Order: sequence, then C-alpha cells, then structure tokens
Amino acid sequence: MGTIDGQGVHFRDNVATEEELAEIAEAYKAEGRYTPESRYFNRPYLIRLISCRNVRVEGLFLRNSAMWMQQYLNCDFVTLQNLNVYNHGCKNNDMIDIDSCRNVIVSDCFGDSDDDALTLKSTGADPTEHVTITNCVLRSHCNALKAGTESSGGFKDITISNCVIQRSQAPEVLAGRAEGLAGIALEIVDGGTMERISISNMVIEGTTAPIFLRLGNRARPPKEGDPKRPVGVMRDVSISNVVATGASITGCSIAGIPGHAIEGLTFSNIRIAFVGGGTLEHAAAEVPEVEDQYPESTMFGTLPAYGLYLRHVQGAYLRDIDLRYETPDLRPAIVADDVEDVRLDTLRAEQDPEGAAQILLKRTRDAMIRGGDGVQLERLVEQGDGCEGIRVIGE
Repeated sequence: MGTIDGQGVHFRDNVATEEELAEIAEAYKAEGRYTPESRYFNRPYLIRLISCRNVRVEGLFLRNSAMWMQQYLNCDFVTLQNLNVYNHGCKNNDMIDIDSCRNVIVSDCFGDSDDDALTLKSTGADPTEHVTITNCVLRSHCNALKAGTESSGGFKDITISNCVIQRSQAPEVLAGRAEGLAGIALEIVDGGTMERISISNMVIEGTTAPIFLRLGNRARPPKEGDPKRPVGVMRDVSISNVVATGASITGCSIAGIPGHAIEGLTFSNIRIAFVGGGTLEHAAAEVPEVEDQYPESTMFGTLPAYGLYLRHVQGAYLRDIDLRYETPDLRPAIVADDVEDVRLDTLRAEQDPEGAAQILLKRTRDAMIRGGDGVQLERLVEQGDGCEGIRVIGE
C-alpha cells in the first residue's frame, strides 16, 4: 500500500476563466489539435493511461488530484482493485473515469469525490464495453455511479452489483450538492447506444435522486469540427434489488425525448423512501422537455411524481416497487407520460387521502397494472388524455 497525493488545492488558482478558455480553444484549433479536454491543459490528472493493454492498479491511497483522479482511455483488459480514493482538491474531481475501454473489472474500492465518482464515458467512436463493477463504497457531491455524459461510442454489456452509496464526508462543496445529485445516473445525450446494462444489490443513502435515466440530445461531437451526433439509443436496462433512503423532494426521472424512447426497461424489488413535501401544484406542473440540456437529476425541477416519473418510454416492466415518504406528499407515486407497453406488478406506495391517485397515466398505451396494496380501485389509477388499452387489476 502507498499514497499518492496530487495536492490539487494548489491548482485552484489555475482553473481557467471563460475568457482564457476561449483563447486556449482558438490557439488549439489553429494548430488542429483541439478537443473538449483542452480546457484542462493546465491541471494534471493523477493517473492517466491511454491505449494501454493488461493494466492492473491496486492497493493505493489516492488523494486530491488537480483534475480527474484517474482516466483510462481506450484501454483493454483493465483491473482496478482495492483503491481508496479521496478527491476534494479542485474542480472536476472525479474518482475514476473509464473511457472507451474494454474488458474492465473494478472491485473492492472506496471513493469520496467532489465531482462524479465511478464514471463510464465514451468520448470517441468506440464503446465502453464488457465492464464489471462490484463491492464498492462510493460517496460523491455529484453522481456516485454514472455512465455519461460523453456517450459518442456508447456503453454495452455492463454489470454493476453490491455497492453502497452514501453522502460525501467532505464539508466543502465545489460541485453538485452536499447530499449528492444521483446514486445511479445513466445518460445518453451525445449519440451512441447504451444496451445490456444490469445493476443490482445497491444500498443508497441520502442522494437527491437514487435513480436517474436520461436519453437526450445535447449532440456534442467528440472533436471540434465533427458533425453533431444523432440521437442515441438506450435499451435493455435492468435495475433490481435497490434500497434507498433520504431521497429528496425532486423524485426519480426516467426520460427520453419525443420520438426517441427509452426501450426495454426492467425495475424489480425497488424500495425508496423520500423526504416528501410535494403539493398538488407540483403534481399539476408541466415538465419541460429541455432536449439539449446537460443531463442532471435536477434538470426538470420538482417532478409531478414523488417517486418515479416515466416519460417517452417503450417497454417497461416494474415489479415489487415500494415507495414511501417521511412527510405528507400530495403527488402520485408514479406518473407515466407517453409510455407504451408497461407492466406494473405489485406496487406498495404511500398515498395521502387528500392527494392524487397513486398512479397517473397520460398518453399511455397498452398498460397492465396489478395490485395497489389495498388501495381502492378508483384511487389506484387516474387516466388522462390519450390513454388506451389500460387494464387495472386491484387486490
């Protein structure tokens, strides 16, 4: 075991201003070597390996980088094991960034980062694929487990299991929030395909949104001058056996964009306790599409569902869902808007007698809903405009 300390706090004054970033960009463009990462030219990564094979990093204490703590870019056969990371020295303090890599194992790691913790990216044409992440304890002021935002090459064949996510223990917040932004964040916004993703056995404590899925259209190209990326694809995502407490009033959003739905989603054995406090005004609020906005769990504001808000989703199976709140909340537990082919089997959700129905459906087609934990049928589901093929089976 050894310690590497990047002393990132001493680089805070070297973070470029917007004017300096513009000058850097113009100079690099003139030389034909500009990339989005050029804005970080004066802040070193603690570990950065590019186009390497048979990489093994283990048994290290890593502290306070000036930039991302670790980046593995276009590498093959990477094993990261028994790492203890504390990254709160400067801005952009990610824990681990795995970018366009193949055949990766991350296990038995502890991380506390100001920015995103364990992060998958695909900034080039090649996907990040064949990745196993397990047995980690993660803390972050931003997102603890994240795929995105850069997604040009996509993400394929990823399994994540047996992880604990908690609030950061660092008192100072440079990015995000003290409680963190999302426990699990899956994002396709710069093109690319995300498919065959399995996440299971997660314990999440005190983040803004335990689960956040976003298929958007920021369309940022990998390199300056490249054409904008087409809208990507998110499909075949399974999330199971999640226990979360202390989630904020915001709620959890699973959202595509018009004409581009998240496909083939499975949630099973999900138990989330929220702080509550939502009003009927929140329940009636219109949620903006903001297709090209940077994806974050807070991007839609307070959602009209205190639990799960699904929009532009095709093919969803939700089974054994338990949603609770600490203080009264008048919003539905689940809202489905422009959702097709959805199955909800066994929902246990708190419901205020003065509030909305447990489930609100809008523009939803071909839905089968079974069980409402003793809720009267007329209080179980409310159907808005554009719904058809809805079957409701009460207990």
